[in-house]
Amino acid sequence: MNTITPFTPKAVARKSAGSLASAILANATTGGFPVVSIKGKVFHVVRDSARTLVTKPGEDDPAPSLEVVIVGANPHRSRVYYATGYEEGSNAKPDCYSNDGKGPAADAVSPQAKSCATCVHAQFGSKTSESGQKGFACANSQRLAVSPIGSLSDPMMLRIPGASLKAFTEFVREVARAGYDLDEVATKIGFDYSVAHPALTFKAVGVLPGEMVATVRAQGSSELVSQIIGTSEVPLRDMEAFETNAPKLSAPKAAPEADTDELGSVLTKAEAKPKPRAAVKVESAPAKKVEMATVDSLGDDLDSLLDGTDFDV
Repeated sequence: MNTITPFTPKAVARKSAGSLASAILANATTGGFPVVSIKGKVFHVVRDSARTLVTKPGEDDPAPSLEVVIVGANPHRSRVYYATGYEEGSNAKPDCYSNDGKGPAADAVSPQAKSCATCVHAQFGSKTSESGQKGFACANSQRLAVSPIGSLSDPMMLRIPGASLKAFTEFVREVARAGYDLDEVATKIGFDYSVAHPALTFKAVGVLPGEMVATVRAQGSSELVSQIIGTSEVPLRDMEAFETNAPKLSAPKAAPEADTDELGSVLTKAEAKPKPRAAVKVESAPAKKVEMATVDSLGDDLDSLLDGTDFDV
């Protein structure tokens, strides 16, 4: 019976080697699959360039949250760079992107650097918003594959923005502490309305029965989910283009050949034994006679200095 039970911690939390939660905690682009858009704090499903508003059941008003199962997640942070900026929901390919946050993907249109760590667009301050806030020109995110509770065979990509990564990581810890993995619970994803930018919230609202978990995990091991989260094996990028297009340092000019005759003359003079110099006699200056002042004379001088001084001030 596929009935979701309320979410409560297990009596004894188990540890699953290689579990989805462990992979994410160990590390914190549209293809042929639907994508969940969060533009304007409203959920849309973008499928084949068509945008469909997610509404409340039986209503036309936007749904404030989604109830999904997290089918898969890329354990690494991803990066996406648009030279002219990204418009939420656009199908335009990014100029450069990375699925693991380490280096440009093999099919990136215009790779910006050999590695993300050395890329100028991945440095804080490489972008300034209209409000003057500094950030990253290359956006940091995490790719999830989520399926609606009522449609487990329809996984979609949800990209968690950088501003929500901390909240998501804490949610993963909470689920793990309760003894579950992410693909064993129903997750409610909503918006944080206390901030201006689209920030997501996460809450476990139910525990899936064993039959549903088996279905979810079968879907999670599919090639489609692998493509959604960006873990499909792709050939390594040929880095020859970087070497070819990188600015070349001018080769240092060769030093002019030395004149061997002149060099030999210099060495001969340097090796010649120097002639001893004549000793110079220095006469010491006559010692001056220093007369030591007597104690009596010092006392007289001190009395004359203090004479007339009033200490009752």
